[in-house]
Amino acid sequence: MKKLRIFSLLASLLLVCGWLSSCGQGAGAQLCLPGLEWGQPMDEALKALDTSLEALSSEDYALDEEYGGGRVRLRDREIFGQKSAEMILTFVTDFYYIDPEKYADRKNGFLCEVRISYPEDADMDAVLAEMKKSFGEPAETVETYSTYEELPTEYTSDDHNQYWAGPAISQVVDEAHQKTLRENEEFAAALIPTQSDSSIDDAVWENYLKTPVSTARWSDNYRNDITEALEEQHGISTSPNVVILEGSLAFTLQDNYIDTLRSLQEENASSTTSE
Repeated sequence: MKKLRIFSLLASLLLVCGWLSSCGQGAGAQLCLPGLEWGQPMDEALKALDTSLEALSSEDYALDEEYGGGRVRLRDREIFGQKSAEMILTFVTDFYYIDPEKYADRKNGFLCEVRISYPEDADMDAVLAEMKKSFGEPAETVETYSTYEELPTEYTSDDHNQYWAGPAISQVVDEAHQKTLRENEEFAAALIPTQSDSSIDDAVWENYLKTPVSTARWSDNYRNDITEALEEQHGISTSPNVVILEGSLAFTLQDNYIDTLRSLQEENASSTTSE
């Protein structure tokens, strides 16, 4: 059972190959909301925004009592120079699921995503100008890689979508911890029943290390499967004006986090051997 729990943690956190997060200094380096940091505990993040769970309506937050983590919604905040309709803060937990008693203080999780929706009449050009002040000029193209295929996923900036990328994984994680990270990725893959080969090809791994560890997106024409389903199936109109700041693995790329994962891996191997 513990082996499966560790797999769940690694599969959900370490095998995420999309929009990772930064351990750099400052909001600009992290591509995080000014005043916040990726991996910030929920209470600290809310305090930085002059609020708390106690001050919010129960309709504006949801906590996962079993697995930890949760989401918080803040309404009518001025962000990047324009008043937003809502801002959703997502917090992911790490080791709470493995041992709720031991890691009780980590239950509410750590900041991993900020998703801001603006009214349809918002001045998104003004939002973009403020984001450029914080993050610099957008990238022409952002490429992300996974640990199971060599070709990247590309995101190209255009008139309606602008992307920013932080430093690469290889610039944030030193070589010793890159080795541990790779072993953890292969360990997780080995637990997947349909996975015939859990090893990661060297070329694939080298590309994966090029993945930017932080991303930001501005859009005045945002669409995805969820927004289309809401409109088509339920008649719910969704604003196309969004800013998405992603930092899912900020704290998991820190050395102490990787070391803890390694310890859990070794503990699991030891308990499996003794059974």
